[in-house]
Amino acid sequence: MLNPSNVDFCSEYHVFEKAIEVMSKIGGVDRRFRIEALHAPESVIPYSARCYVRINLDTTVEAEAGKNETVSVWAHYHLPGTAGESADEAIERALGYLRERSSM
Repeated sequence: MLNPSNVDFCSEYHVFEKAIEVMSKIGGVDRRFRIEALHAPESVIPYSARCYVRINLDTTVEAEAGKNETVSVWAHYHLPGTAGESADEAIERALGYLRERSSM
């Protein structure tokens, strides 16, 4: 277990417990999501989930003017109310919100 004295300079910290990656259609487009279950030892909420969606960005490389490259990044995807008593419960709540938004 993490020694709290090692993070005493931080105003907040979370311990990564587990993650799941899923593909789902949102708005008619297949998207890849990463849901992470986090534990905040100092919080009254034992576990929460954060969700990210993978997006591709087209970039122009300045060294070779006009050459386009695609870069993939994970962007935060807001899912409310994912608190739970376990990492699995937090992930299951997040999956429930994605299910509601999906357009299978």
